[in-house]
Amino acid sequence: MTSRRLKYLFLLIAVLGALGCDGYGPPEAPPLINATTILSLEVVPNPVVSGDSLTFRAVVADSLRDDVRFNWFIAGRPFLLTRTSVYRTVATEPPGVYNVSLHVNRDGYGFQSVNANVDFQVLAEVNNN
Repeated sequence: MTSRRLKYLFLLIAVLGALGCDGYGPPEAPPLINATTILSLEVVPNPVVSGDSLTFRAVVADSLRDDVRFNWFIAGRPFLLTRTSVYRTVATEPPGVYNVSLHVNRDGYGFQSVNANVDFQVLAEVNNN
């Protein structure tokens, strides 16, 4: 190579380096953003008598969006996917203290789920005989 060609080659490398063009690997993925914010999570009533109904209620920013999903993990039961921030059920667990975990996410790529946990107590069924 002539010295003139070497000068152009070095100039090209310097320009590409200054522009930050390394040419290696895929572009970086944008950082994940939180899907929403869980403001509160509660169990009503707490404590609850075994066999009675109970309600799990979350206050979530953007909860009325169509793309928000609520994943409920309740006391070892199979997880439940809902589109609402309220879930009503019956306390079927034996007496004890249990945990409910709520994971909230949005449809699509780029969102990181947020979660919250709360404990609730199940009391023995009252026998009035």
